[in-house]
Amino acid sequence: MITKPFLNCGYSKRIAAVVALGLSSAFAQTNGVFPDKIVVHHVGPLSNSGLVASNMEALAAANLYFSKVNAKGGVNGRKIVLETSDDTQDAKKSAELTQQVIKNNAAIAFLMPRTSPTTEAMMPLVEAAGIPLIGPQPGPDSVTAPVKRHVFAVRASYSAEVDYAIKLQHSFGRTKFAFIGAKGGFGDSVIKAGETTLTGLSLKPAGVVRVDDRNPDISEALKVFGQSKPDVVFFGCTAKCGADFVKAYNKSGNRAQYIALSNSSNSQFLKELADQGRGVIVMQVAPSPQSPKLAITREFKAAADAAKMALSYTAMQSWIAARVLVEGLQRAGAKPTPASLTSALESMQNFNMGDFIINYGPGQRAGSRFIEPTIISASGEFVY
Repeated sequence: MITKPFLNCGYSKRIAAVVALGLSSAFAQTNGVFPDKIVVHHVGPLSNSGLVASNMEALAAANLYFSKVNAKGGVNGRKIVLETSDDTQDAKKSAELTQQVIKNNAAIAFLMPRTSPTTEAMMPLVEAAGIPLIGPQPGPDSVTAPVKRHVFAVRASYSAEVDYAIKLQHSFGRTKFAFIGAKGGFGDSVIKAGETTLTGLSLKPAGVVRVDDRNPDISEALKVFGQSKPDVVFFGCTAKCGADFVKAYNKSGNRAQYIALSNSSNSQFLKELADQGRGVIVMQVAPSPQSPKLAITREFKAAADAAKMALSYTAMQSWIAARVLVEGLQRAGAKPTPASLTSALESMQNFNMGDFIINYGPGQRAGSRFIEPTIISASGEFVY
């Protein structure tokens, strides 16, 4: 016969409350680190946005790398889990979701926000909380200037892309440059960089038009550029905005060299352009996933082929971001915290991750300066 020990009911309730409080307190201090897993968090558009497809492309690549790491035991015995929150491309919602994760101590880091407004909404929150934000997909100047201790970019900025592209096109004799820029940090970076580089060449823009990235209206751009007849048109807007302009401008009988920035280096842009994509230049901030020259691209291609995942520059950039996170976690020690992860990432000075260099350090948060122009072929593929 099994007998139960006698417990005073009131006393036992107090003990239970203390134990529950202790467990709750212990959980609250995890910052996403558990005995068997480490949680990182992504805030971005997962529904009700034209950016869902490209964002899912990025998340799939990051999860592919985490699966590879987890299959080998994870990091110090803990598997990496990527959790997500859907901000529907609404920066106000991005901030609310980020604050909720921070309040709940639910993640050791944030990973790969998709848009400039989302990234800009998150940065002051992660800085105040001391939680790393790794690999923002966009590249407005605000990500790395001024330097924020807990924000780690893995890509070159939009400004660097624009500067590179203008100087290259100018070397071919082109002098009339026009810009479609989204309202906000993305468009601001593109247009400001364009004006700065053109000033250095004693030139002025042949036209500047701002659009709402959530519902871009290209009618003004068609009118303005139809009159100024630029040699080159830059797209500092969504892939759909750029594709819509290309198709409408061509239909009007006008032509220009179209240049999209790295935010459009995804399958969605190719699909939107359809048969009008040939000759469109797309700037890249990650090496071609098809390149056999680099160890990191060979590694990604092998994993993607095995998983039957489509190769893309967006996926390649995300693979790099995921690798940066894992390297940081490995350096952060057996009991990682947001603070130790930040210090570990900062220690990645001239880190070679397979013929591709990531360089952080005190006062250095632009991890890569890699830029490469590609052109869309007649068959609808990026040619590098």
